[in-house]
Amino acid sequence: MIGVAMLLATAMAGLPCMASRTPLAIGEPVQARALQPVDCTAARLPALRYDRKSGLVLAAEPIAAGVSLGRLRLDPRTAVARGETLFLRSAIGPATIERRVAVVQGGRSGERLFVRDAGGQVFAAALVLGQDLFHDGNWPALATDRRASARGDVLTIVVHQVAESSNVTQRARRRATDTGGSVRLGDVDEDAGIRLGGGFSGRGEVRRSERLLTSLTVTIDDILPNGDLLVLGRQQVRVNGERTDIAVRGRVRPADIASDNSVLSSRIAGAEIDYAGKGFVTRGSGPGLVDRLFGLLGLG
Repeated sequence: MIGVAMLLATAMAGLPCMASRTPLAIGEPVQARALQPVDCTAARLPALRYDRKSGLVLAAEPIAAGVSLGRLRLDPRTAVARGETLFLRSAIGPATIERRVAVVQGGRSGERLFVRDAGGQVFAAALVLGQDLFHDGNWPALATDRRASARGDVLTIVVHQVAESSNVTQRARRRATDTGGSVRLGDVDEDAGIRLGGGFSGRGEVRRSERLLTSLTVTIDDILPNGDLLVLGRQQVRVNGERTDIAVRGRVRPADIASDNSVLSSRIAGAEIDYAGKGFVTRGSGPGLVDRLFGLLGLG
C-alpha cells in the first residue's frame, strides 16, 4: 500500500524567512505573492511515522520555519500533475488536519510543489511516499525455514546426474555366384564351372556411463514474471595443482526448493551444467598424440 502525504513547508518568494525558533505548523496557510520557494537555511526535518489505517505519512511534530523539504527524496518515479486533487492529512500535536487541495504546480517525490485549498490560499509542500512496513517475503510461515526468494539470495544446488547408454550394431552379408558349361568336340567332352563367393560380417558396440555427484551454491540472478527464479553460479576447486570448475545455470520453481534451501539439479528447467578439469590427472587420462593422429586418420 502506498500512501501520499503532503508535508507543508515555508512561504513563497517575496516573503522573508521566519526565524527558526518560530514554528510553522503543518497545514498552516501562508499568504503568498509568488509561486517560488524561498531558499532558507535548512533546519531539522520532522520525525515521520506511517499511519497504516489511512495509508499516509504523518509528521509527528510541526515543521520549523526554514526547513527545506526539497532535500527529502524517496521515490523519484512518483509525481503529481497540475490540476490533480489530493487529500491532505497532517498531524499537528494531538489534532489532525484534513482538507482537499488542488495542485497548482506539480512535481516529483522529494521536490517542492504548490497546492491551493478551497479558500484560495497557496501552500508550499513536498510530496512524500509512505511504504507499508509489511513485506510478504520477509514474513515466512512459523513452521518452515526461510528459503531463497529474492534477487541476490543464495541457493544450494545438489547436482546428481547419472547417464548410461548402450548401442550395439551388427551386420552380415554373404553372396555367391555359380557359372558352368560343357564343350563337346568329336571325341572330346569337357565340363567346366566357376564359383564366385564373398562374405562380410561386422559388429560395433558403444557403451557410455556418466556419473556426477556434487553440490554448489548459486545466486538468484533474476525473478521471472511467473515467479520462477533464474539462478547461476560457479565453483572452482584446486587440489595439488589439479583444478576443477563447475558452473550451473537454469530456472528453478520456488515450490521445488526444499526446507534446507536446496534443490536437485533434475528440478532445474533448461539446466546448463558445465563440469571441466585441468591438470596432470586430466592430461594423463586423455589419449596420446599418436592415438589422436590415428583417430584422425580413421586408423584407431
